[in-house]
Amino acid sequence: MKVKLKRFFDTTFFLIMLSLLLYFYISLAVSRNFFLIKWSAVDVSEVLQSTFSFDSVVFHLHESFQFQGPIYGGIAGMLFVSIRKHLWPLKAPRTRTYRGLVLHDILLNSLHVALACYAAFLLIFFLHIAFATPADVERGLRIARAPDILPPRSTNGASLFLDLFGVDFYFDHRKLYYFMVYSVQYGYAPFLFSIMGSTLGLVFEKRYQVLLVTVLTYYALTLFFNRLGGMNIMPSWLHTLLQYLEPARLCIPNSIRNVATIPFFILQLIPTLLPSGLIISNQIRHAKVRV
Repeated sequence: MKVKLKRFFDTTFFLIMLSLLLYFYISLAVSRNFFLIKWSAVDVSEVLQSTFSFDSVVFHLHESFQFQGPIYGGIAGMLFVSIRKHLWPLKAPRTRTYRGLVLHDILLNSLHVALACYAAFLLIFFLHIAFATPADVERGLRIARAPDILPPRSTNGASLFLDLFGVDFYFDHRKLYYFMVYSVQYGYAPFLFSIMGSTLGLVFEKRYQVLLVTVLTYYALTLFFNRLGGMNIMPSWLHTLLQYLEPARLCIPNSIRNVATIPFFILQLIPTLLPSGLIISNQIRHAKVRV
């Protein structure tokens, strides 16, 4: 078990984790004009506190992963190509079936990448959110409520899990609420996208092809369901259903108003697992899994 864990938390794991952390902090600093400040004329501690405050980090966590999600899925696919080319010739003689080999390595590789992304989120969460003072949380609530625009009990669009736990859960347990929402974004989402990318690693020989096709597939499916749902002839229930099928919604789940949490999680499996299952089944059936 120790050997397996040591191999699992390898250099690649920490590189993925580090890349997400760097992207988050650099993009946060850019969004707050951190690099354009005239440092000689400001209080440094005040600028740092404002840039990396509770509310600033919370809102940036929600927005930043929508562009990273498919990229990490593509990275999982690139890693899978390496596994298929370099490890499968050694593992194949000790494996009973191709199906078992394929499913095992796709799931393990996807979990590897997803946990690296989730570990980066956990570090951000415990640095900036978990130990925030009540005053920081209240300040964030005032910003979220936008009192000049929204009523006092407005959640400013946050709706994931609230159909299960009620609106009061958002106000009474805000840090726990964010932990749950961002666990979806930085754990569940990269796992599904990594399955998609790893599956495409069965089809393509070049790593750059897997990365490119994974990202293009993500945006193509999102655009397809978005345009289809935007047609005026669509009834409201079908429009909502198509929204739930957009892969990009998984990276920003609170972009859907009054989302039904459980149906959302279930329907998000379709655009990733259904094509992946068909590809895997076709590859195995026609003996195209190259070991």
